[in-house]
Amino acid sequence: MVSSDVYLNKVNFFGMIWLYFSGVYLTKVTSFSPVYLGFILVFLYTFLAMPQKNKVTISYFELLCVILSLMSLFLALNSPFNMVVNVFITLFSIVIVFQHFRYRSINFSSLVYFFLFYLFFFSIEAGYRISNPIYDNVIRLSELGVGYIIYKINSIMYIDSNFVGLQILSYFCSLLFILRYESKSIKKSRIIKLLLMLYFILILLTFSRAAIVGALFSIIVFYSQISKRIRLVSFLIIPLFSFWGYLEISEAFANDVSFNSKFHLFDSFFIYLYHADIYQILLGVGLGNAIDVIGMGAHNLMLTLIIETGLIGFTCFMSVLIFLCFKLRMDSIYIVLPFLIVSMSLSGTAIPYIMTLFYLLVLIKSEKFKVIH
Repeated sequence: MVSSDVYLNKVNFFGMIWLYFSGVYLTKVTSFSPVYLGFILVFLYTFLAMPQKNKVTISYFELLCVILSLMSLFLALNSPFNMVVNVFITLFSIVIVFQHFRYRSINFSSLVYFFLFYLFFFSIEAGYRISNPIYDNVIRLSELGVGYIIYKINSIMYIDSNFVGLQILSYFCSLLFILRYESKSIKKSRIIKLLLMLYFILILLTFSRAAIVGALFSIIVFYSQISKRIRLVSFLIIPLFSFWGYLEISEAFANDVSFNSKFHLFDSFFIYLYHADIYQILLGVGLGNAIDVIGMGAHNLMLTLIIETGLIGFTCFMSVLIFLCFKLRMDSIYIVLPFLIVSMSLSGTAIPYIMTLFYLLVLIKSEKFKVIH
């Protein structure tokens, strides 16, 4: 057990900068999103401050992330520079969290302000996207049963709102963890529940079916863990509901181009593996180049990692996720698993907010970071 005196030091200014900036992407507005500015400031401060410390502490996991971050720079040999930067920032996010949050504390109100900031940010994104739909091919999209896409492809953050849905989901799952952490306080629980409701509405407004399924899954698992009755009902009902849902979804989306493309992607992936040489299998074809070798965008994070970074890159990324799951234990089922579910429907390298949030939860669970009242 760590002494409470350790937590007298609150998160410093640069730690808060990264917490706020780690998910602010505006790729449709500017090529230099705020996340990059925040990373540069925090990265420089982190290394300038290290020599001033009498003793620099580094964990084995942090050392691994440093090594993986440096290894990711070799992707620049066959990948666009901006994508390499996103991978580097994503992996290095864990180092930043370790250096600026470990054995520190944050006020509950400050944590709420952080989630309110992103609630406001995602609300602006949803308001702009829905009020400015793209009507190109709207008739054809309606005929194919995917007319809602006109409200998905004009995001100010990413290519489309699927990526926004994934990001909102990561904050949603983090709020579930905090709800469990603050469950002893009725007032704090109500605040978190209100935020959860508003975040869920924003997930619905992304029209991302994968994100909606991920959110529902996380809610069911979360409440089944804290209630024996719900857990028993879940074990009895979920298998039957899943089978019924599979039949209904298969019929409903039989002519859904977007839905069926997910299955065509696997066919293209196995054809690629059959023809790929040993170099491509181990090291990949480069970030963003999957479309050139399989003929379609690899909207699946796992397949994208294997194709673009090879088995080596895929193993490195999965090793980080496995570590997070190991540290979060049962909580990882409603925190990390929903991310993996949604990632089966899309891919992206701009996910430093995921590593930042999830590792922050690891520190809270291991009592190396504290939310004070």
